[in-house]
Amino acid sequence: MLVKCVTAEDSERAECWLSWATSRGLTPDIACTSLSSMVTACAHAGNLREAERWFDKIEAMGMQVSMGTYVMLFQATANLNISTRFEQLFHRMERAGVEPTCVIYHTFIRACARCGRMESA
Repeated sequence: MLVKCVTAEDSERAECWLSWATSRGLTPDIACTSLSSMVTACAHAGNLREAERWFDKIEAMGMQVSMGTYVMLFQATANLNISTRFEQLFHRMERAGVEPTCVIYHTFIRACARCGRMESA
């Protein structure tokens, strides 16, 4: 349901659905999976602002962001050629104690190359 709301660009409705589900006992692991799906759906739609907002919600709830969620956000940032945002996210991931994978490094280098910032790679 959440992903359908996001793909229809109705994040307000998605927010309502998530609040409703949480008030009815949605467990934290399911909530985290749902929020990660929101990040993925927004990233695929090229809506980085919303993807980051949902990403922030995962952290605000005290949950560990999955590597897959980081990858989706990194790829969306790379696709939009926003290397400075990518660097900020990379440092945020390091501060959270999440070890970058080969996929993250590859996406980071690709983003820097697209933006003409190979010195950052």
